[in-house]
Amino acid sequence: MTLKGKILLATSALLILLAGALGYAISPTAMPSLAAVIAGLAMLLPVAIVWPVGGLFGAVFLRHSLDVFSDYKIAIPFTTIDINLAAGLSILVLLACLIYFLNSNLSFKNIPLNKYWLLFIIGISLSLPLAQLPLTALQEWLKVIVSFCLFVVGAFYFGLKEHREWLEKLILCALIIPLIIALYQIVTSSGLIGFGLPSRAFGTYAHPNSLAFNLVLGLALLFYFWRKSLKYKKTIVAILLGGLVMLLFTYSRAGLISLLGLALIVGLLEYRAVTLKIAGTLVIIYLLFFPVNDWLKKSYQIDLQNNQLIARFTKAEEDYNSLDWRTALWHNSLQKISQRPLLGWGYGMFGQTLGPQNNEVDEPESHNDYVRLWVETGSLGLASYILLQLGIMWVLFKKWRSYEKRTYQKLQFAILLGILVAILIQSLSDNILHTTSLQWSWLLLLGASLAEPWAFSMSKK
Repeated sequence: MTLKGKILLATSALLILLAGALGYAISPTAMPSLAAVIAGLAMLLPVAIVWPVGGLFGAVFLRHSLDVFSDYKIAIPFTTIDINLAAGLSILVLLACLIYFLNSNLSFKNIPLNKYWLLFIIGISLSLPLAQLPLTALQEWLKVIVSFCLFVVGAFYFGLKEHREWLEKLILCALIIPLIIALYQIVTSSGLIGFGLPSRAFGTYAHPNSLAFNLVLGLALLFYFWRKSLKYKKTIVAILLGGLVMLLFTYSRAGLISLLGLALIVGLLEYRAVTLKIAGTLVIIYLLFFPVNDWLKKSYQIDLQNNQLIARFTKAEEDYNSLDWRTALWHNSLQKISQRPLLGWGYGMFGQTLGPQNNEVDEPESHNDYVRLWVETGSLGLASYILLQLGIMWVLFKKWRSYEKRTYQKLQFAILLGILVAILIQSLSDNILHTTSLQWSWLLLLGASLAEPWAFSMSKK
């Protein structure tokens, strides 16, 4: 198939998928939307076979729009197994990666961070024989393998400058459909209802936090484009501000805190003086907010916390605070950890090990990747994950330090360090390892950035 034919087939598939996702958002019960998505997936399969990288492009783009179809299952012929569309897409991605590897001259020793990845995969694999539900454990394990494969593809294919630029644009373009749906949810108040809030935008993701976390990654890339671009600076600024507003309407405190962590890391590494001034100003504003609000209530009967957006980020009452039930869940996890401290209860088994039938908290997810790994894979699995993240952090820091000031390469690695810190913060309150839309984009970008270095002097631009 010619390149033109490949592009035409991939574009046709994505248009069908776009139509399906938009149709579902407007009318969730409309079966034609689901049929359109399945048709798009079917069209992506030949693309993945004849043009693996094109299939990966389509898959990454599509993954951000699939969570709305999570309730629909695909039955595997001649078995009793059924999988959702996201799992089907993961199989497609794994197939495309394997085809790419077979057609490439890859060597394990040339993979960045290969020893850290190997330790992590071994660390979680040791717990698999202990899993109560082996098939579920295998599915969760395959998610990690797919993520690793995407990291490798990022390093060996997207490491080329022109390919990496396409990847960065793809990650941003993949947010278009979720953001269109999120805007529709904001305007029509049709988002997620709960925690005393009228409507939280979640786009096409399973939860508002997932939209917020993907937005943080997108905002980081947009900032990089803004610093690098000679044209369209005003347009990029407008998109950045729109993204920040959208982030606020997710009402995600973890998303906002992780964005602040990202900004702090990038600022301290690249813009230290102005960052310290801004950080100090924000701290003073936050500390003054409460006495000023008390004065307004007493003097003018004006309570700023009547605004639900402000209340979400400043109140600690039960309706606005999810820390209490999270803390209770983590406390209950300690008992299970003490029973199997070394290898845990099996990767992917947190819900079965500490589900609602075993404790008073009606919540089968850990909402903390570190607690989850400790329960599921024991101390060995948790230690291997922490080592992997520390290895990534150290390599990124060395890359950042190796470049002269005022180069786009140095800024790029400062932003990557900021994104890593943001993800580590997000992992304290959510299941980021489950959020494959974010994992795929992040690991492709990380692998591409750890490939052959490139730099452009800001002074030359």
